Amino acid sequence: MQNFLNIDLGGNTRAVLRTEKSFIPLQSRIFVDNTWHDYDFKTAKVSDNLPLKIEWTEENVSDSWLSVKATLTNIGQTPLNLGSFHVIEADTLGTDSDNSTVFVDTGGGWFAGVVKAASRCPDFKEQDKFISNEDKKWIHDIAGNKTKDGIHYSISSLLVYHRGKTLPNWILSFIVPPQRCIAAPLLIVNPQNSKVLRWAMIQQFADYQLQPDESISTETMLLGLAENPHEGLEQWADYCKDVNRIEIKSFPPVGWLSWYGYRLQQSEQETLRVADIINEEFAGLGFEYIQLDLGYNKNNLPGEWFETNERFPNGLAWLVNELEKKGFKAGIWCSPFYVAEDSEFARKHPEALVRDRFGKPIDNGRWSWEPKCKIYVVDSTHPLGEQFIRKAVRHLKSQGFSYFKFDFLAAISLIDEDFVVYDKHKIKGAEIYRHGLKIIRDELDSTDYIYWCSNMVYLGLGLSDTTMIACDIGNTGFSLPCKAEGCADILDFFRRQASTTISRYFLHQRLVLVNADGINIAPPADIEERRLRATLVAMSGSQVFLGDRFDLCDSELLDIVRIITPPYGQAAKPVDLFENVYPNGYPGIWHLKIETGWDTRDAIALLNMTHNEKEFELRPEMFDMDTFDSYYCWEFWTRKRIDIPNDTFKLTISPASTRLLTFVKKRKHPWVISTTFHISQGAVELKNVQWDENSSTLSGILLRPANYSGSIFISVPAEYSHNLPLVFPNIARYEIVARNSKSRWAVRF
Repeated sequence: MQNFLNIDLGGNTRAVLRTEKSFIPLQSRIFVDNTWHDYDFKTAKVSDNLPLKIEWTEENVSDSWLSVKATLTNIGQTPLNLGSFHVIEADTLGTDSDNSTVFVDTGGGWFAGVVKAASRCPDFKEQDKFISNEDKKWIHDIAGNKTKDGIHYSISSLLVYHRGKTLPNWILSFIVPPQRCIAAPLLIVNPQNSKVLRWAMIQQFADYQLQPDESISTETMLLGLAENPHEGLEQWADYCKDVNRIEIKSFPPVGWLSWYGYRLQQSEQETLRVADIINEEFAGLGFEYIQLDLGYNKNNLPGEWFETNERFPNGLAWLVNELEKKGFKAGIWCSPFYVAEDSEFARKHPEALVRDRFGKPIDNGRWSWEPKCKIYVVDSTHPLGEQFIRKAVRHLKSQGFSYFKFDFLAAISLIDEDFVVYDKHKIKGAEIYRHGLKIIRDELDSTDYIYWCSNMVYLGLGLSDTTMIACDIGNTGFSLPCKAEGCADILDFFRRQASTTISRYFLHQRLVLVNADGINIAPPADIEERRLRATLVAMSGSQVFLGDRFDLCDSELLDIVRIITPPYGQAAKPVDLFENVYPNGYPGIWHLKIETGWDTRDAIALLNMTHNEKEFELRPEMFDMDTFDSYYCWEFWTRKRIDIPNDTFKLTISPASTRLLTFVKKRKHPWVISTTFHISQGAVELKNVQWDENSSTLSGILLRPANYSGSIFISVPAEYSHNLPLVFPNIARYEIVARNSKSRWAVRF
């Protein structure tokens, strides 16, 4: 069903937003020279005779989507200090719902997901640095200061207002990536009754000085109505991709990173030893990169990128060469905008550091690791700052690295008054952030793999191959205490990161490659924790990077790595994203439509990320199925057939555990149901599976390294005879050992 949406921004009438059932009067206001000024759509003038001309461009993208852009021109004789611009705002979005929810995205790793409209997303310490002081006061005047509940400010540029299944979903957004300003939808609801109090599409000009006769345009606002909230998210991402011509040129790679296993104890000897173990245990599975994290450079200090420490006596170029001999490409970590107080650059060029309102270099806190020094931020708009960043990236490139993980990037995206840069012609927020990232990008070439980390996801789109999509996933031990604010233990922390990762599923393979961080499996993880962590990596479509001391696991436990390698590379959809919402719930039903090339099957992961048993209820319509009766259902981890008695299926999952159900269409002849070789169960490890009716033969090609052994599970209707062992009624097991990387197999019935 198509929803009608139209906007009228002036002429001889007031501005309105129209839907089939709603007539929403619109307003606009802008903060200039420390004062709010209203814009009159009827007269096309700003109040108080402010010499600011605003011109509007609107377009109906479709019947249910429209775009709006404004261009501001200073028609006076003196500069205008631009603050927050509420491109449009209103006090209603039509019919409200008592059970409404909101998709909100903090833009960074802190949180993305769906919350109750009367609640709010988790607090994070940087949240006040992405919103202007004038907006904070404006929100306070509307909502009061007793609670933050009901206030939803989506720094990502995307917000979805979900009013239940009977009303269309509002998509309040801007096209990403923004080029100059942070552009954020804001929704304020009454926490007592969930009714909309105010909403605004906000452009943060962040005290930009608009000179006489100068014009500046807003980011493009995109409003939409969608029957299905998931479709709204996906349509939004597709539109942003098409408008900005973003191409995903890479496929999620496979490798190893040093951080979780070694922290600051990594050495060149250990790096080479790990490379040998990977070659021994995982040969033929596509391991491509060995990536060094923090711990290789002089004194472990950010900013000292040009010398190695005592654990790397032969230097980086030597290590890269040794890794190449073993068949690997080398990756490197760097925090290009961070410098330690005691680093050479900070001491010699304090003028090239970002400053506070008083002119002092901003204190970005203490480095979390030894020597726990004070951290400053390099000003990429200062000539010396840009020169330093280019020199650092060029140096690492010259050592032979081709995979680059750049960290702590969000530090240059702030818009608060204590973030002052050299170049006043650039706007704080998106423009300065993208300027810094483009400096890095310019020093690398098209064959290099670029990974933004601790970053603002949406601000950097189009400039990297992949992006960290949540906070660091952390080491194993679900029952251990967690130091992260608001998290009781490591399982609680893992749930937060897994939920944020899968909630951004719609970005994957459209605007960027989603990155779920490393796959950690070392002790004290038990088998169920390993399965949960593997499910997150595999079902999010992420790259697969071993992240901890996997060498402490025996070979059998390493199978958890083998069955997700190489990655299938597509992201599952969290079908319960708008049903199981924060703070009491989380998306735990992830659906992945798997295209094998010879069949289509549905993989449904059920994730219990709590310390209690959890019951999951599945219905065919959740997965675009007519009925469950026409499918075989196979549980991948326990290798069991599950009989579904009716079309409302319930399954109880143990604490901190996961199950992966695969639904395969029933056929009148034998057919592959699953394998033990790969979590995709046919897409990665099997090729050219076919049934020959004349010879009653099922055949295919196994794509696993030589000597890999395992099973293919085959459904066999009762009328077919065979010599295979039955593991369940009508389910047989065919055991196979790979003769080479492309082993042909056939079973005659």
